Amino acid sequence: MAMTQRGRSKLTPKEIISKVNLALDKLEKDMAETLEDDNNDRPENAKFVAAQVLKNGGVLLEMSDENGAEWLKQKEITRAFERYFPGTVIIKGKTYQVVVQFLSTRLCNRLEKLLAAIKDENHLTPGSINSVKWL
Repeated sequence: MAMTQRGRSKLTPKEIISKVNLALDKLEKDMAETLEDDNNDRPENAKFVAAQVLKNGGVLLEMSDENGAEWLKQKEITRAFERYFPGTVIIKGKTYQVVVQFLSTRLCNRLEKLLAAIKDENHLTPGSINSVKWL
């Protein structure tokens, strides 16, 4: 999971982990009061364990397990978490660029329409493909 900071931060990775884990604890308490849905419960022992400050000013964060990351990726939870860092934090999922060679030129105008089929056939979760385009 990547966290983009607007503006440069002088925080060390250890300080960043401390701040984001404090925000997670506060988020869990606040969400417990406002939400009754069990899907919004923070997974046990879900916390940030590593941070890497990137050259572009962003921060790459690692959570203790995949369940915690999936929990934080829920739109409502992501928005609530970002509110603890107003104007400075945007949570982004990690993205990958994939190039498919030898794709028929007949498909170039139908790529967007094929997107649903690609997701279904590969059992991908919603939002896992950001875009498709012809090179």
